[in-house]
Amino acid sequence: YFNINKLLKEFNYLNIEPENWKLSLSQKIVWSETKAYFCNNLDTKQSGVCMNLYGRDEQGLVNLDEYKDLTLEKKVDNQPLYMKLFALKPEASKEEVAKIIESYITK
Repeated sequence: YFNINKLLKEFNYLNIEPENWKLSLSQKIVWSETKAYFCNNLDTKQSGVCMNLYGRDEQGLVNLDEYKDLTLEKKVDNQPLYMKLFALKPEASKEEVAKIIESYITK
């Protein structure tokens, strides 16, 4: 399977403290250095890339103007980013991944 948080970490959207298997992912995230992370809402059964939004989240980093530029929730070819990434083969190059991510970032 494709680990979206690993990808977000590689592209500097997500910062995670060193591995500690006793902690949940939300406890490992360095929130003051994280712009985006993969999230799952078990109640609504929805998944996606969530932004660490200033003013909404306790340690929100992304302001509204930057959110509009970095929004990873928009759809390209009618698919959200995480679905496009899940469709990638594990051996996909960093360039292929970067191209997909860039298509979701509006500048």
